[in-house]
Amino acid sequence: MLLHFGHSLTAQVSPVTGLAAVGYDQHIEVHWKKTGTGTADSVRVYGATDGGDFTLRGTVSNAGFGAKRRFVDFLGDFGVTGRYYAS
Repeated sequence: MLLHFGHSLTAQVSPVTGLAAVGYDQHIEVHWKKTGTGTADSVRVYGATDGGDFTLRGTVSNAGFGAKRRFVDFLGDFGVTGRYYAS
């Protein structure tokens, strides 16, 4: 899909792929893979705990040499179940 703004064309960015979450004692680490060209400069991570509603947990840089493509969600307690998606 191409969007036309003025005199320039901008390609739609590639989706986040390889999303995975790993649980630890009091936090969950969410990881993803960087795709090819057209990748978004930042990724918004949304999460829900214990069956609750999804909320924005944070925005992470997805571009440049130092981009880690990782978000750490500190839950502050044991036994919490988390669900995540990224956009």
